Amino acid sequence: MLQSSWVHLLPSRKEGWGLAVIEAAQHGVPTIGYRSSGGLADSIVDGVTGILVDDRAELVAWLEQLLSDSVLRDQLGAKAQARSGEFSWRQSAEALRSVLEAVQASRFVSGVV
Repeated sequence: MLQSSWVHLLPSRKEGWGLAVIEAAQHGVPTIGYRSSGGLADSIVDGVTGILVDDRAELVAWLEQLLSDSVLRDQLGAKAQARSGEFSWRQSAEALRSVLEAVQASRFVSGVV
């Protein structure tokens, strides 16, 4: 279903990291979601891999824009797809190992996840 979609809309006001965003991105589908939802800012690069909005009017306006502008939609989708490759089980496992090793050594670690 995602592979035949033009836009992925995630209108949750509260959302975690956003696995659905990455799943859509793997199919070249950009996501529109709320900036205030928290986790979406980690999975959407605003204006690059998708769109983060502040209110309902902006959400509707961007949805209309992406549905009518195939060039912009394709650009966002291509960049989303490229970025989705950064999120793999191998990368997640390596980041977790890095954190656990730092904890074991009583070191502070940041920027791995």
